[in-house]
Amino acid sequence: MKNQFNKLALFLLISIFSIINNPSYAATIDVTPMSPDINDFIVANIYGTYGTPGFTLNSTQLNIANNFINIDLFVTAPSGPVIQVITPFSYFVDIGLLSAGTYSITADIIIDGTPTFSANNTFTVSPVPIPASILLFFSGLVVLLSFRKNHRKA
Repeated sequence: MKNQFNKLALFLLISIFSIINNPSYAATIDVTPMSPDINDFIVANIYGTYGTPGFTLNSTQLNIANNFINIDLFVTAPSGPVIQVITPFSYFVDIGLLSAGTYSITADIIIDGTPTFSANNTFTVSPVPIPASILLFFSGLVVLLSFRKNHRKA
């Protein structure tokens, strides 16, 4: 019985040690608005989970070259003993106005100077569409002109 208890204790210690040394990270990146056009101010939302609480965002760096957008998030890990609890995070980075085209966006999370994980996505910025009100205006104008021609004939 004592031998089984020792094996269980050893198994638990190894499991806890592996969790502490291998925290799980996950990230996703989206842009707001979901379908931007050239008049929209675009914001990147980077969200996900850390393996422990207590991470601190120190700074962000935004690089835009051609149709590639790279965001570096410089994060400091917690110091000292921490509990292993999956902790959600969410960061917003202003990108601004972009010209029409398809863009590839990458966010790299750099923890204590080491690139730890990243998130990728693509999105398309469309040219400004013709508003529906303009189409309705011109169709109404055509109808009015046709009535005017019909009124002159009568």
